Amino acid sequence: MKEKIIKLTHTISFLTVIIAAISMPLFFLPLTSEFFEFNKFSLLLTITIISTISWSTRMVLQKRFSYTKTPLDVPLLILAGAVLIASFSSIDQYISIFGSGGNKWLTLSSFLTLVAFYFTSISSLRSKKETGIVLFVLAASSTLAAAISIFAYFGVFAPFDFAKFRSFNSLGSPNKLAILESIVLPLTLSWILFTSSRRTRTLSVISSAIL
Repeated sequence: MKEKIIKLTHTISFLTVIIAAISMPLFFLPLTSEFFEFNKFSLLLTITIISTISWSTRMVLQKRFSYTKTPLDVPLLILAGAVLIASFSSIDQYISIFGSGGNKWLTLSSFLTLVAFYFTSISSLRSKKETGIVLFVLAASSTLAAAISIFAYFGVFAPFDFAKFRSFNSLGSPNKLAILESIVLPLTLSWILFTSSRRTRTLSVISSAIL
């Protein structure tokens, strides 16, 4: 029974990473005053809580603390400490910690959420194959986000009234989309150069062109 629960926690943790890779480039909801950032942060926070619970449950059942070490661990913790000090010493602590209105990014709460998600995510990926799946999903969702933006620029709009303008994209602004694509593009280019699969290379060429 315990082994089944441990296996289930691995599955849940892996699925949360997949959901994040899909939703962060594409997810938005026209149900709040801010369609994009607030809803992306809310979803990421929910995913992080689920992933943290799953990770903690697995460690309790295994009776040991375990996580995957990476070169980014110490820099991230140092940066988290600096953000923590800066937030509590700022003029407006509430905005520094929680943000204002629907803007939650670049605040203490959002940064700590990202750090927590990072540690739970890397501890959830157990093989090179799982890591490859996550990267492939991220590249696919980012390519789709770029395609949506390109179609909108040429007047082919998504079937929503709020999306009928030429600069529409699923991240909320062209600058944010450009940052995401500049991060993902080297990944798709590396697949073109180093993969031995003709199918993967073809898909990578198409994705790179769109990005």
